[in-house]
Amino acid sequence: MAYKYRESTGTFNFFPPVNVVTEDEYGTGAGGHIDYYGVSSCTTVTLLLSDGTALGTHLTFDTPAATVDAIIAQMNQARAGRVVSQLYLVGVLPANGNGWKNTPRYAWPTQIQTFNVAFGRPAGSQVLGYQQAPGIQRDYRAIAAVQASAMAWLSRPKKGNAPVGQPWQNVNLIAL
Repeated sequence: MAYKYRESTGTFNFFPPVNVVTEDEYGTGAGGHIDYYGVSSCTTVTLLLSDGTALGTHLTFDTPAATVDAIIAQMNQARAGRVVSQLYLVGVLPANGNGWKNTPRYAWPTQIQTFNVAFGRPAGSQVLGYQQAPGIQRDYRAIAAVQASAMAWLSRPKKGNAPVGQPWQNVNLIAL
């Protein structure tokens, strides 16, 4: 289920469908997986919690830093003190724009430390990720492993541009 932040009211509203987290939403996926559709200039931030829950957000390059702060606070509330086993950053990681990445704490690569600390991890904890080229539109699927120690990541061309039956392919994550 996903929750979209409304900057004008400072509130979060529920949006279906299950397992899909779109721009400026945060959510958790049933069955331990989350789909992020249409990542082109965006960054996804995904937490694998100690109980196997996947919790993530999909941020555009123009998302205001205040919105990112509010989403992090809500994700921490949803996390409810559970330990973050692994943190993933996938998408366009360094990017220009008028949003959150122009704020020093979220600039690349400082955002790695910022997210680690924000989610209760030591600043230097390993973060895994994938750097997508800007302007290429991809769908991503993050799937939690049974042991809650890792996630498998899959990708395909953006759903709207993909032929019917376009297969998901493995994403080769690296330590950031």
